[in-house]
Amino acid sequence: RIYECGGVILLDEVDAGPEGLCIRINAAVGNGYLSLPCGRCVKRHPDCVIIVTANTYGAGATLDYCGRNAIDGSVIDRMGAATITLDYDDALEDSLGHPDVVRWARAARERLRDHGAREVISTRWIADATSLICATAEFDGDAQIKLADCVRSLCGFWSEAARAHVSGIKVGA
Repeated sequence: RIYECGGVILLDEVDAGPEGLCIRINAAVGNGYLSLPCGRCVKRHPDCVIIVTANTYGAGATLDYCGRNAIDGSVIDRMGAATITLDYDDALEDSLGHPDVVRWARAARERLRDHGAREVISTRWIADATSLICATAEFDGDAQIKLADCVRSLCGFWSEAARAHVSGIKVGA
């Protein structure tokens, strides 16, 4: 309906979709027509905006996103000129995270970036670590989850080199 009548279509994480998905998207974007399973062919409305997101640049799985598929070159050719790379939103992270968690995450990201490491410290991790720390703040002793516990858990699957890059970052009390 949106394709035919106008509006915004968001196709999120297409690099995680089934094989051939991007080719079908490509036809709908590039040709201006969409063939429906019922056999009907629909013309794209001039006010139909299609936004496609991915966690990779189309070359397939990376160390960060190992479950991703490569995106066909014709799709990249049609959409590559409008590629927008987004970074983390400081205001959002400040609103979601405990200040110590946010400071540690930003310092760690900077160190990882400086060393060319590709490990991810997501906004989701900041929010989750904050929730765990706050939820157990009233507990005694070992029942309390501290920032160091969250960091250990986050870094547990990282390479030894990446762990070394972020070791020693101190924030808060």
